Amino acid sequence: EFLYAGRMKNAPAIECESTVIPLFRGQPTVTLPRLLSTAWEATDGKTAYVVVNPEDEDIKFSIMGKEYACPKLSGTLIIC
Repeated sequence: EFLYAGRMKNAPAIECESTVIPLFRGQPTVTLPRLLSTAWEATDGKTAYVVVNPEDEDIKFSIMGKEYACPKLSGTLIIC
């Protein structure tokens, strides 16, 4: 219902730890969240937040003021 008939929304503002990634030797680095996220809205107005953890450890995060944990090398689906 979210991916097939729904529509993609702006990525949610999640609060989590960041990581610093070097781009090229001698170049500046970039700081990115440790989690990847996207949001989808179903035709009935419900929103699904998909949060993916590519890291090898669990990562705690918050979205819309609620605390969650995303298991290592896994994902979390939050439906509001």
